Amino acid sequence: MARVDLHSAVVSNDTDAVRALLASGAALSTTDQDGHTPLEVARDPDIARLLISAGAPVSTKGETTPLHRAIQLGWTDVAEMLLERGADPGSRDRFGDLPQDLLPDGPSALRERMARRLRYNGRSAHLGLDEVAGGPQQTVVVRPRRAEALTTMYRGTVLVRWDLEPRIRPVEIMRVASRTELPGPVVSDSGSMLAFTDDKSVHLRPWAALRMVRGLPDVPTGDLAMSADGRLLAVGGDQHLWIVDPNAPAVLASDMDLDHGDWEGLGDERVTPRFSPDGHVLAVGNSMRGSWWLTVLDVTDDGRLKHRYDRRDPQPWSSEVSGAVRFSPDGEIIVMWVHPTAVVATVTATGEPAWRHELPSRSGALCFTGDGRTLAVGTDSGVSWLDAASGRPRGRETTFGAVHDLAYADHCGMLAATSTGLHRLLG
Repeated sequence: MARVDLHSAVVSNDTDAVRALLASGAALSTTDQDGHTPLEVARDPDIARLLISAGAPVSTKGETTPLHRAIQLGWTDVAEMLLERGADPGSRDRFGDLPQDLLPDGPSALRERMARRLRYNGRSAHLGLDEVAGGPQQTVVVRPRRAEALTTMYRGTVLVRWDLEPRIRPVEIMRVASRTELPGPVVSDSGSMLAFTDDKSVHLRPWAALRMVRGLPDVPTGDLAMSADGRLLAVGGDQHLWIVDPNAPAVLASDMDLDHGDWEGLGDERVTPRFSPDGHVLAVGNSMRGSWWLTVLDVTDDGRLKHRYDRRDPQPWSSEVSGAVRFSPDGEIIVMWVHPTAVVATVTATGEPAWRHELPSRSGALCFTGDGRTLAVGTDSGVSWLDAASGRPRGRETTFGAVHDLAYADHCGMLAATSTGLHRLLG
């Protein structure tokens, strides 16, 4: 879809065209295919001022705001203008930063003005427990044998520890990164450690002391999975897969050790590993050039790999890509979210298709109930419950908004990291 005329004029820095379009009543709140208003794509401060003067919306629902963007670009006068028009200095961007956090160090009249606005409205510049409690949670893991969970916010830059009994409530906030995405965590069913990754390294944090960090030098980065006993860590990268002993730490095996004569390798867009409950099978969701496939590997006790089979996309080049991968509790079924709108189930032992269920959502989180009879699928509108054997719908929950991640443990039930906090699902 092409940009609307005003977007094109703004991006082209065509001031005369922008003036003409504004004079003819061009809509200032119209968004392009990426969801951006004309103000959000402005590249010239003079054009930004024109749009603001004409009534462009100063608050948006994207991953950043016009105020954040103006400060990042050094457009101080534009930022002042946005504040005059009601821009919120307390809004946070995708990394959890306030606009004032993006200002250079040192005294700043603009910083003081935003701080005064926050104080006047009784708000704090610090991320507090009340704000976190109803804020968007990205991922969730449950501490083994404890009524405790950990969520991530703002691309993983913020960790939140939650008590689950007698009610769900946040009890600790940890800022662990700044303006860099920190995927994870992954956790074993019985282990004491959580694993995280960024674009440079993999590192571990103990449940008992979450502020302590132990890096794993010389370990590749990528999508992570941990075996149930915590002995092995799988790392999926661009067309590659590594098995790591996180305690050594050492790389034990990789896809490069396999005989590539009978398979085509791994994806270049996404490689998402997941261990079976017994740790002896590894399912890998792959994506490349708009196609998905599932690779299943046997894992020996010492971490060596053996290729078992691939299940290919029945419609190559369908613009479908793999997402979350999960095993049923008995390990007999593998389910995979296939972007944009499907859950695909595979028989682990044979690679035969089990079922496919279409869902009206652009994202999907997957989690089985403890008995393995029901699959919860978190979507951008809530949770859909599916019969795990057939894929048939069993019901929906839409109370909590978008569901970004799901986790189940016998001692706490099913938890959902949502756009409105951490919630326990009723099922």
